[in-house]
Amino acid sequence: VKATQEAWEDGERTISYQFSQSPDDARKKTKQAIADKVDTLVVVGGDGMVNLVGSELMGSDIPMAVIPTGSGNGFARHFGIPLLLSKAAEALNKGHIIDIDVGKVNDEHIFLITCSMAWDADVLKQYEKIPVRGVLPYWLSGVVGLIEFQAQDISVSADGAEMVHYEKPMICTIANLNQWGGGAKIAPHACADDGIMELVI
Repeated sequence: VKATQEAWEDGERTISYQFSQSPDDARKKTKQAIADKVDTLVVVGGDGMVNLVGSELMGSDIPMAVIPTGSGNGFARHFGIPLLLSKAAEALNKGHIIDIDVGKVNDEHIFLITCSMAWDADVLKQYEKIPVRGVLPYWLSGVVGLIEFQAQDISVSADGAEMVHYEKPMICTIANLNQWGGGAKIAPHACADDGIMELVI
């Protein structure tokens, strides 16, 4: 709050703060922000919250800004948003609005950053069991995931194209942006607004 007040409160803007207690609460508050026709919705959080709020904002004309406070911050790192709170808040004063692509899996799961389906997805499952946050627990989750992971065949069809089959891949990520987070770039050449998703097998 202090960082945003120092960067933004200039007498011309009205800032309202909402604290989300759960994913459902975040969805409810995002929908209320849309109904209230806010000028900009600022997400202070990690990639999970960015994806959740961004998904809800689809179809509205309200731009989303991000102040990264997560463990990996893949969204912020892709766009060069400073990871220091005060610097991120200051950067928003000079920011500009862009449109980005959005992916949808099985007609229901929306993602802005990446969507993983093999060992790369299992890492997140393991990570969610760990009570502490940070990059180190991610690496620990990856090691545990490698031990326990059982690969399965995966079939992928994009935009109604013919199904392509992959035999027991260890990694299967669809990337809109260039990384999972924490500097781990899974698709270094991914572009947010080129109409193309990168499939990394």
